[in-house]
Amino acid sequence: FWVVALEEAVSFYYFDAFSFAEATYLN
Repeated sequence: FWVVALEEAVSFYYFDAFSFAEATYLN
């Protein structure tokens, strides 16, 4: 259970970081 939750959190973190980087480079 915690493995799935951890993977979900890591995936969300990387997605958020990618979105931030994308917005930064576009702007």
